[in-house]
Amino acid sequence: MNVETTRIDGIPTPVSRIGLGTWAIGGWMWGGADDNASVATIRSALDQGINLIDTAPVYGFGHSEEVVGKALAGMRQHAVIATKVALEWGDGGVRRNSTPGAYPAGNRGFTAPLAHRLHRPVPGALAGHAGAVRRHRG
Repeated sequence: MNVETTRIDGIPTPVSRIGLGTWAIGGWMWGGADDNASVATIRSALDQGINLIDTAPVYGFGHSEEVVGKALAGMRQHAVIATKVALEWGDGGVRRNSTPGAYPAGNRGFTAPLAHRLHRPVPGALAGHAGAVRRHRG
């Protein structure tokens, strides 16, 4: 399979134009998911040249990120992780919180939990995204 890639400023790895969404891998709201099948799916996507993996803290209350971390063990350098900010969960639901104090300057407010769930700190991996968030917020 020949997957088209593109370049994104601040990310040295070419990024596949097709991404793998992992909301259902989180298992929440979808009747559950088999973690072993999910890991196999993520690894198969990488084998096929799809290196853009979309996840978020609200996908299964962090479970999706844990499964992504397990799948990428030993091959993290081959993947580009897309995540979200300004989403929080509580009381059984998800809500937006894009207030200026929700995420401190830089990316510390959201990369620490993400890096923990992905089982590998990735310093600067989200720096470009954090900069875009800062520019967008003004």
